[in-house]
Amino acid sequence: MPTLKIHSTAFCGLFGSEMVFNLTGKDHQRALAYDGAKLFDPSEINRPMKEWVVVPKKYSGKWESLALEAFKYVA
Repeated sequence: MPTLKIHSTAFCGLFGSEMVFNLTGKDHQRALAYDGAKLFDPSEINRPMKEWVVVPKKYSGKWESLALEAFKYVA
């Protein structure tokens, strides 16, 4: 998965045609509120990564602001 990192810590990445973001608090809630958004479960065995949110391609206009919030969270 192509991933953006700061100090060796990932904050977002491209997963297929969707983006995943490492978020917390209100930013996490806002991302999950998008239609089709969900917790990231790369294992596909019902073990989602609780801080990571998958945001569908139809919200690609929001990806930049979400990436900035994810960057701030991990930096």
